[in-house]
Amino acid sequence: MTATLVTRVARYRENGGMTLEELLDVKQRTTPPEPPPPGVRLNLGSGIDKKEGWIDVDANPEFAPDVCADAVAHVASLDDSSVDEIYAGHFVEHLDRDVAERFLAACRRVLKPQGRIGVVVPDTGAIMRRYVEEGLDLDDLCHLFLYSTVQETHHKWSYDLTTLRRLLERAGFVVGGEIDRFDDPRLHAGARWQCGLDGVKPHRRMLLSRSRGR
Repeated sequence: MTATLVTRVARYRENGGMTLEELLDVKQRTTPPEPPPPGVRLNLGSGIDKKEGWIDVDANPEFAPDVCADAVAHVASLDDSSVDEIYAGHFVEHLDRDVAERFLAACRRVLKPQGRIGVVVPDTGAIMRRYVEEGLDLDDLCHLFLYSTVQETHHKWSYDLTTLRRLLERAGFVVGGEIDRFDDPRLHAGARWQCGLDGVKPHRRMLLSRSRGR
């Protein structure tokens, strides 16, 4: 049986006792994902998660992204309907909520009709359940997950599947299925404490159909 999060935190605190990835129960891929079909695909806030067939966008030059720029500003600079697909993995939680909604609305603008966006965030519901069930110290919870002061850029908002769906819908997306938190090929790594959703930019006929159905 996997050690409880409390036990893993204790080992993490010891010098060399556990890596951060072991602590967070991250499951790294053993085989790389297949390259995506041709098209313009943006991997926003890419960090160390460089993807073949995608344009990696990150403000930190240490990660050697394809485009070294603030992801929010970069999307705002793009032409309408110029992008086939967007992936934002563990990025929107670093934005204030109103900024995140404007950012996603800008993503919808630059996507082609029927273009897809995938958004992955920490699953606060799953994290809090483990806090209650395993008795994790709240300071550790804030340090690792809620505010994530363990990394240079901290978290500014928390989500679960319900609030992430709400955010995407307010930005104008038609929300599709849940992203597999362990095995989706876009993930840098699988983990039980993350969740994600796919959204689609509706075409004109879909918008007319939805408005007539009200």
